[in-house]
Amino acid sequence: MSSPTSHSIGVKSVGTAGIDQSTAALIAGTKWDDGGGPAVALTYSFPSGTAYFKNGYGDYAFTSKDGFSGDGEFHSFYALTTTEKAGIAAALGAWAAVANVTFTEVAESSTVVGELRFAVTDVASKNESAHAYFPSYDPVGGDVWFKNGEWHTSPGSNLRKGSYDYLTAIHEIGHALGLKHPHQGSPKLSAAKDNYSYTVMSYKAHKGGDNYADYYPTTPMWFDILAMQKLYGKASHNPGDTTYTYHSNQQYWETICDTGGNDTIVSVGKADVSINLAIGHWNKLGRKIDFGDGSTRAKAVMIGPDTDIENATGGKGDDLIKGNGLGNTLKGSDGRDVLKGKNGNDKLFGGDDSDKLNGGKGQDQYVFKEKPGNGVDTITKFQSGETIALDKNAFSGIGDEGPLASKYFTMGAKAKDADDHIIYKRGSGDIFHDADGSGKAGKELFAHVKPGTSLHADDFMVI
Repeated sequence: MSSPTSHSIGVKSVGTAGIDQSTAALIAGTKWDDGGGPAVALTYSFPSGTAYFKNGYGDYAFTSKDGFSGDGEFHSFYALTTTEKAGIAAALGAWAAVANVTFTEVAESSTVVGELRFAVTDVASKNESAHAYFPSYDPVGGDVWFKNGEWHTSPGSNLRKGSYDYLTAIHEIGHALGLKHPHQGSPKLSAAKDNYSYTVMSYKAHKGGDNYADYYPTTPMWFDILAMQKLYGKASHNPGDTTYTYHSNQQYWETICDTGGNDTIVSVGKADVSINLAIGHWNKLGRKIDFGDGSTRAKAVMIGPDTDIENATGGKGDDLIKGNGLGNTLKGSDGRDVLKGKNGNDKLFGGDDSDKLNGGKGQDQYVFKEKPGNGVDTITKFQSGETIALDKNAFSGIGDEGPLASKYFTMGAKAKDADDHIIYKRGSGDIFHDADGSGKAGKELFAHVKPGTSLHADDFMVI
């Protein structure tokens, strides 16, 4: 256990040779090291009352109005509230989700404190909201101090995710673990990437702007993740099947970090969304972010490094959904959607309304689960080996599950007998369903392929 006068965890110097310069721009030069490899288990605590600090603590001198002078932030400090402590725990968890570092809270005493300590102080620089100390053998290393009067910049936020206070907590913990500002020291992050969309260690909300936004990042971002993983290794986070749900009336600014399972992004709401499952791509999910200069950011959810998301489901808007080559299941739901697979054997569900479907490379399946009459889906690229899957509960008369029997399929403009329930008009590329075959009921157009495309009964599957 660490004490007020010494750390029980070691510290290791970290060089940046051979590291990508954008990642190296965040590495301060030291990291915690307990001798067990890159991973580390740390403790944290919250000073209160007559907390103990070593003599000569800190870099900040304190002078009160009555002329008293002392050494360090603890001469005028305030304990965090229960709600604030919960916010700190959540911010620590955000880092533990992306790198192989764990945090355990300990109760402070005269002999025991955490490697990381959190409190509020009057002793701080004029223009700062908080400051933290990099990992070091000195017991000041790892400590985080929030400036009294600047700490609650979002009234009533109580470290609510999306508030500037919560971002400040994530930022300062980054320092306490070994990250620096990307604009200081060498190397530096490029001006195009030195902003919150790529690192919470930045001072800018967006390129060329100030640090104001009406909603702030709630996770470490792309270069934060890469830098922290260089220091401590990769974490196992959400290794099972995980569903990430985004509501169109809420705001998000985050990077998804997921290390396994069969995962799904789901959009809920009426707004048009844009989903791209490829690593490093941004997604338009939820309400836009407003910046101080009047500009906005609509795409604010990124797929993080080494993060494979297999599936995506749109909402009620007109959505654009793109796969990533893993064999994706893409669902448009309501609205006029555009679904694009990539490499891999994808399943594309257009849903209600008229959609455009393109499976890309691979042996893809185009799935129709809605009754004909809810729109006409266009399959823009149908190729040999792919299938059109029809739900037997939505398409009457097409037989049992499995390959469509040839007797239920015909080519031409209309049904020729009572068993002709799927009709393909090759010249126009139109595909119809006729509930009673050659009976009096009319046929319903439900899909369209490129005119002249070769289609036969064995290109259809009953599900």
